[in-house]
Amino acid sequence: MVGSQLSCSDGARASKPMKHRRLAAALVAAVLIGLTCGMPVRACGPYALTAWFWLTKTPNVPLDRYLAGQIGILDIDLDRAYQYVAYRYFSGLGLDSESTAALRAYWKDPPAPRDPWARDPAVEQWEKTRREKSGLAAPPSINPLRDAARDVDGQTYYFWYLNCLSDAFVTAARTLDERVAQFGAGSETVRAWVGAQDQVFHNCAGGESIPEALSDDQPALARADRAYQIAAAHFYAGHLEEAERQFRLIAHDQDSPWHAVSAYLVARAIVRQGTLAEPVNRERLAAAATYLGELLTDRTLASMHPAARTLLDVVRTNLDPAARGRELAAALTRPTLEPTAAQMLFDYLWLLKRYPAADAGDDLGAWMSGRAHGRWSGTHASALLAAAIASMHGSDAGAGELIDAAAQVPPDSPTYVTVAYHRARLLARRGQLDEARQQLDQLLRERPEALSPGDRNRILSLRAPLATSLDEFLRLAQEVPVAVGYDDGTPPPLGTEDKPEFGGRALFIPDAARTLSLYFTPAMMLDVLQRDTLTPYLQRRVALTAWTRAVLTDDDAAAADLLPYVRRMAPELRADVDAYHAAKPGVARRFAAAVMLLRFPGLQPAFGNSVGREQPIGQIDSFRDNWWCAGDTNAPDTPSAPVFVTTEQQAAAAAMHAKLDALGAAPIYLGDIVLGWARSHPRDPRVPEALHLVVRATRYGCANDDGATSRAAFQLLHRRYTRSEWAAQTPFWFK
Repeated sequence: MVGSQLSCSDGARASKPMKHRRLAAALVAAVLIGLTCGMPVRACGPYALTAWFWLTKTPNVPLDRYLAGQIGILDIDLDRAYQYVAYRYFSGLGLDSESTAALRAYWKDPPAPRDPWARDPAVEQWEKTRREKSGLAAPPSINPLRDAARDVDGQTYYFWYLNCLSDAFVTAARTLDERVAQFGAGSETVRAWVGAQDQVFHNCAGGESIPEALSDDQPALARADRAYQIAAAHFYAGHLEEAERQFRLIAHDQDSPWHAVSAYLVARAIVRQGTLAEPVNRERLAAAATYLGELLTDRTLASMHPAARTLLDVVRTNLDPAARGRELAAALTRPTLEPTAAQMLFDYLWLLKRYPAADAGDDLGAWMSGRAHGRWSGTHASALLAAAIASMHGSDAGAGELIDAAAQVPPDSPTYVTVAYHRARLLARRGQLDEARQQLDQLLRERPEALSPGDRNRILSLRAPLATSLDEFLRLAQEVPVAVGYDDGTPPPLGTEDKPEFGGRALFIPDAARTLSLYFTPAMMLDVLQRDTLTPYLQRRVALTAWTRAVLTDDDAAAADLLPYVRRMAPELRADVDAYHAAKPGVARRFAAAVMLLRFPGLQPAFGNSVGREQPIGQIDSFRDNWWCAGDTNAPDTPSAPVFVTTEQQAAAAAMHAKLDALGAAPIYLGDIVLGWARSHPRDPRVPEALHLVVRATRYGCANDDGATSRAAFQLLHRRYTRSEWAAQTPFWFK
């Protein structure tokens, strides 16, 4: 059964080209009321454990508080539906209780397509009814999604569309109930109807299975059902012109129970022909508009009029998006929103995405389309100032004008938190550090009640690198994130804790972590530890990074000074660090260090991100977060050095990183040390284990020598230490 809902294929298309189909990172095109919207698919992983100190795509407060006006710092990456709410408050419209209730439906029961990979309850209802009423064997598996490909300008677009909507399965279940009541559960008529319906639903995901027409000696109702099933099968199989022809025949048969819905489905078949094309087929859409206009004048088809009006809106949107954009913008900027505001917002956002030039040229359109700065220059509207400054870079033309305008916004303005933060951001990027500090400190001091934890963290992340002393830096750099979880590309809910041990734990904010990694030598990290201002978790991370850097750069003095901190904070390392300290400086100490590092793959010279390595330092990470790779001992980003880091300290840090980068990949560097020691000290009892660990490192770490180190360690282990437990544990070498 096709049913009376609109199919999600009416206009569905992928919104970006992909050369190869991948389960990871595909865009799914799906549609409600015939509108298209790209739906991101979660990647297959592995996902990185991540700390979010603030959210950028979703609000930093619960939805109820956000809808009540606690907008906080506006981010240009914020989902557009949330940006619309911010616009209403920043422009003075706000949301009264009636408008809030209407808009809340966007998130409570969004008009956007359901998750196409979630199991549809309507499919389960159909399968249950089929199983209980027909007495037939289990039905074929049903997948409502159908995939397809389009070549556009030399690019191949792969996309999925929701071919069979929920209503089709509900209609099928209801019809089966009725036919069983009329003909009997075990009748041949019912069995034939079910078999044909299985063919119809087989076409949802693929295939072109079309039921045979019934002979004239079959009951009239059965023949009417079969005609409708044949038309539906053509529709789902993509034979849209044939489906249109078949539905027209049924629509003219007043005796068919399907004539009214078929009259409507004629339009759907035409619309699908128009919207599945790339670009859209305007001729087909115009034909659909004419047909729908005629349908809406036919009183005998009044039951189809609501769906027809909705479909006509789809057609009008595709034919004249600018006019539809003006209608929706006007409706969305009324003081009190209509009960259908959620659907109107969905349609408006889709329209701006599909037809970027369709905004009405008003403040809302400029705000939502990223053209706030140009319009603000002519109107100086406070809402547009907030959007403009949020999207501005420090070096962009017009930044100075926005900075000056933001300084005039009073603290009681709904835009104040946004414009004050972004003003400080622009000042910092332009090198006006004193003014940036003053603005941030004023924001923290004057409006603490208006700051969510995420907003506060965001301000501190900007403020910490501007610290004028190490003590100030450390005080500002430690904050509790708003969520800790696995980053699969979708915003996490506030308070997400995929790792419960991080609940309420203070971590280094991102810029502070990068600053530590880039500018702090072992001696500077020792200074941090001696101040005893960090939490125990962060002290341990700093101590291990400092120790690893000292060991790898042969900084014996710093390693000796760090020894008591490492012994106390990482008791699992005591035996190894003592062996290192006891070894004679030079090759002996370097070998002791190599053994220690090979035993503990979590010892890394880069401080890493805010969360740090997920696995314990003595455990192999299955996704190769072990040791270090060539050239990755530095921070991924390059923040400016804080003013309290002297020129001499910056030079020392640069020299340290040059030494670390010269080491190359850990398995090769450590393998060379072990192989050299093994050849000159074959009776050292540590050698067999060390050779085994080298082979392990080439499997789970970065090794770029085509297996030479792994093979050499393997061969030496098995030739010289054949009977050792370590040879038994090393059956292979790795290339």
